[in-house]
Amino acid sequence: MTKKSNPEKAAKHESMGDELMGKGKPKKALAQYRKALECHPDRAGIFDKLIKAKDEIGGDWKMDDFAESVSWTMGKQEQENPPIKQVHAMLSPEWKQATELALKILSEPAGAESGDEIEKLVGMGDVSTRALIAILLSLKAGPEQKSDETVSAK
Repeated sequence: MTKKSNPEKAAKHESMGDELMGKGKPKKALAQYRKALECHPDRAGIFDKLIKAKDEIGGDWKMDDFAESVSWTMGKQEQENPPIKQVHAMLSPEWKQATELALKILSEPAGAESGDEIEKLVGMGDVSTRALIAILLSLKAGPEQKSDETVSAK
């Protein structure tokens, strides 16, 4: 179950982060911006503030820092251009697994039990929905126009 969005709490954390940034305390501001993102992941503009605070802290970046920064950049892109979520889903490690699982379910004979596979696919959330849509669109396009992204999992 996902955590319920709380825009009011997010606004408070963001405001506290803004105040801390104004006082030259980017580490503390970053912590508040992270809390704001947790409370309301769709909050416009929070990604710019996260990125700016991280940049102001400077120092040596570890792999986790890089991954977090990429995640924020992708979040910002998704706010500005929602259809790019499909591209981001295709870049995820789960994409191939979801596509393979969906194709396995489709290839089973009618009436065959695939309950476990279905539940696993459902449990993959958004990426499985997007993978299924890609498969449906490739089927709609016909065999001569199947996209590499969909059939690459075979």
